[in-house]
Amino acid sequence: MHVGDSICQACLTRESDLAAERRLHFAGDVIRTAAWLYYGLGKTQSEVAEALGVSRQTAAGYLAEAKSAGHVSISLSPDILAHNALSEALRTRYGLVAAHIVPSPESQAQERQHVGRAGADVLAELVEPGMTIGVSSGRTLSALADQLRPFRLDDAAVIQVSGSSIDPSDHSPEICAATVATALDARCLNLLAPTYLTTEALCTALCAEPPLRRHFDMVARSDLLVFGIGNLSPDTVFDQPDYLDDRTRDHYLKAGAVGIAFGRFFEPDGSETEGPLLQRTIAIDFATAATIPVRLAVCSGTQKIHALRAALSAGMITHLVLDTALAKMLVGEEGDG
Repeated sequence: MHVGDSICQACLTRESDLAAERRLHFAGDVIRTAAWLYYGLGKTQSEVAEALGVSRQTAAGYLAEAKSAGHVSISLSPDILAHNALSEALRTRYGLVAAHIVPSPESQAQERQHVGRAGADVLAELVEPGMTIGVSSGRTLSALADQLRPFRLDDAAVIQVSGSSIDPSDHSPEICAATVATALDARCLNLLAPTYLTTEALCTALCAEPPLRRHFDMVARSDLLVFGIGNLSPDTVFDQPDYLDDRTRDHYLKAGAVGIAFGRFFEPDGSETEGPLLQRTIAIDFATAATIPVRLAVCSGTQKIHALRAALSAGMITHLVLDTALAKMLVGEEGDG
């Protein structure tokens, strides 16, 4: 469409644009004109219909005919194709139902936010009315909870699957569960007991109490479990120093632990690591978690490669959201570092 040099393009009104588009339509092929307006100028189908003086349904028919006639060629960017291939490689290798991969930004904080946002979208697609949704904890999971768009999920319940930490962080189990429940307008069942206890005897006695037994009976009947994966390294600093100090961390490292899920340490084969907290932890166990039909994990950062690989190899996860760099390491396109 040609506009005289004396007219400033930025000052054209929408009405004059549409008038010019109508003149072009009447001068030529309506199918090609519809394609040019929609794909060339980025107009909506409603705007195309208005420009051509037809209904939106007719305009949609013109666009479909333009594609069939070969007037329009749509191609996927290499990034989309690469992500699709990478996702398929992850699904095949680890027996996943779905693997959702997001671009890896420069900062770790951005990475966590991006994975959390994608995880929120995936969770919104997976949940259904009447579901019981188990929620764990972690920074990436907290990013998911914070970015979950509010909507009403009828007759649903969100249940905390590991004990409370009662710390000021926004990624504690009780905060994550409450935030997800609020977004879904669902009933929230918090676990009013700490994750770790000082003695095995106290843990055994507390878990025998009827309210906790009922809570974990309901956890075991969850339809969906959403959780984060933590890595374990000499640099790991825990949020609960009363129970997880440097000495405890070093013990688990020496015992072979590579990661943490639900507050429980696990080894490269996914089995729980023997250690001082094994019989002092109030949280869902790995065997129970494995019986929940849908298990959505959100994980960001290449430092978690060993932990995530172990969790995947053990079958902890059915649906995964992660960043590109971590995905590439999992399928061997990049070194483990």
